[in-house]
Amino acid sequence: ILTGGQDSLGTRRETQAFNMRTGKTDDLPILNVKRTLHGCVCMALHRLAIVRAANGVRELHKQQNAQILRAQAYRGVMETRRRVEARLAQTGKTFGLDATGRLP
Repeated sequence: ILTGGQDSLGTRRETQAFNMRTGKTDDLPILNVKRTLHGCVCMALHRLAIVRAANGVRELHKQQNAQILRAQAYRGVMETRRRVEARLAQTGKTFGLDATGRLP
């Protein structure tokens, strides 16, 4: 037999109020089990969502770090190139590639 609010997940107070109005006995144990299971499922989903979000953030940071490292490497190369160009300019040579594609 269905007693007060057993078919839904109302709060305990709502259940007791319903039972007092309808004069039914309070069948709380089943409701407590249902409520507990409901809470467990919700928490599991919540934890899963948190883990997925954390993984997403970690992946994003990995990509950002790679991008930063690439930018730093490029800057380093360009700085070196400018230094070499400046030194060659002092000696009157141009910093161009020769026909074979190598530095002169």
